[in-house]
Amino acid sequence: MKHYLLFLFLLFFLGLKAQDSNLEIIKSKVFKNEKYKTSLVFAKEDTNGDIFLVRNYFIGYAKPKGYHIQHFDKDLNLLKTTSIPIKRSEIRGLFLIENKIVLIEFRYIQKEKRYAFVAYISSKGEINFTEKELLSIDREKIQIYDHYGVRKEVEFNANRVYKFGQVVSSKNDEFIAINLYLKKGENEQYNIHVFNKNLELEYHKSIDLFVNETTGEIDDDPLLIHQNLEIDSKGRTYVLTKHYKKNRIDEKKKGQPNYTYELFKISKNNLEKFSIKIEDLFIGGLKLLILDDKLSCVGFYSDELGGYFKRKQLKGIVRFNIDLNTFSISSKSYKPFPKQFLFDKYGKEVDKGIYGFILRDIEVLKNDELVLLGEEFSIYYNEYGGPSGLSFKDIFAFKIDKSGNFIWARSINKDQSRAYFKPFEHYSFSSIINNEDSYLFFNAEKNNKILKDGRIIYKTDKKVHQLFVSHIDNSGNLNTKMIFKDLYSNTSLGVRFGIQLKDNKLLLEGLYNEEPQLFIISL
Repeated sequence: MKHYLLFLFLLFFLGLKAQDSNLEIIKSKVFKNEKYKTSLVFAKEDTNGDIFLVRNYFIGYAKPKGYHIQHFDKDLNLLKTTSIPIKRSEIRGLFLIENKIVLIEFRYIQKEKRYAFVAYISSKGEINFTEKELLSIDREKIQIYDHYGVRKEVEFNANRVYKFGQVVSSKNDEFIAINLYLKKGENEQYNIHVFNKNLELEYHKSIDLFVNETTGEIDDDPLLIHQNLEIDSKGRTYVLTKHYKKNRIDEKKKGQPNYTYELFKISKNNLEKFSIKIEDLFIGGLKLLILDDKLSCVGFYSDELGGYFKRKQLKGIVRFNIDLNTFSISSKSYKPFPKQFLFDKYGKEVDKGIYGFILRDIEVLKNDELVLLGEEFSIYYNEYGGPSGLSFKDIFAFKIDKSGNFIWARSINKDQSRAYFKPFEHYSFSSIINNEDSYLFFNAEKNNKILKDGRIIYKTDKKVHQLFVSHIDNSGNLNTKMIFKDLYSNTSLGVRFGIQLKDNKLLLEGLYNEEPQLFIISL
């Protein structure tokens, strides 16, 4: 057995250099003498290859101070930089519109007791912003907000749910949409504001989401959870919500799902709605996607729900395709995880699912195929109900066709844990999709545990770690390699907040001797 394990390790190690020849890594100069810690928040690449980005700077994750706004050329030479401090405000989006940089800021104006969304506008050549107020909200109309500048990922919001202020743009950059939940009596009203590329208001819609269509009355004790907002290239918005039948998050009632998914299609002169009926399986959440001629909702299903201390076991992927002309479901599918995926995960064929899964990214490929990427993720709580730790475990990758059938499904065994609010930028993973192949980047120790069945569990317990890349080809073949550190200057790379740029490039911020540095990995 010892000789078998040694053979497996040597076979794994001998191939390491091969992957390096397929990668190009560009790095910026180290940002010396910056007063605060930083992390990458937004980044956009223009048609010339120039990169515009936003990095937040902070004392601690819960004590943000402001944002660095920076312009780099394609080789990561810094061209322009400025900073915007946090004053009961935060940046919600970065957009490149023609020759302009546009930042969308949410702020509280204390003297006037109101909130506002404000656009910072500058030419690309000079980072010199002017302001334009897009919309104003009376303080009494929304929940009190006190989380300014804190990142919006789930790791930073363990006990917080905010339902307003999502900012999205159309794929062609012609439109920007902002959603808001505003108080209306004892209930809430959903508001959509859509702006054109000149930041002029195209339309505003207010929707009473809780009105019963049969009686015209407000539903009794409604509870609605916003899923997501999307906007197409014609300025039409699509809102997906999960609507519970009573004011409790009870996933089931009498053994059946206790909710429906409501989909709204909103334009300047029209509003359409229909319900996605859930059958005898349970769907915790759906992600809405805009494809060329249809919408698609994708998520994960379970066939049973446990009690309070029993986690939900996910058994497969669900996909609904929605015809845009008839605004109705054209096809739906519930597909269980294939045997190869369960073998990757458990080392044998078992009748099990997965737990604690969080979806990190979805890539749309040709023929409406989708690649779904995520990982096992958990937040641990102490006896007082406060978060105490984070766990980033196995990476999951799935490719499905337009009908929801699996093309492949793979699992990469990983085990990373961290105390809450300790640095974790180098945990989790980042990804690139290139020619329909998937590349997943994560950090791990140089020597990782090999199990009896030959599977490897990647860990990041020690301070020194390496960058690895798992390549999954179009047929689902999986190959994992280590990238030698001489390519990235002994820097710890923050894969958790990596951003994919154009032409299959990945932008990362790393730490070199505790000072930040940017990297582009390209294939």
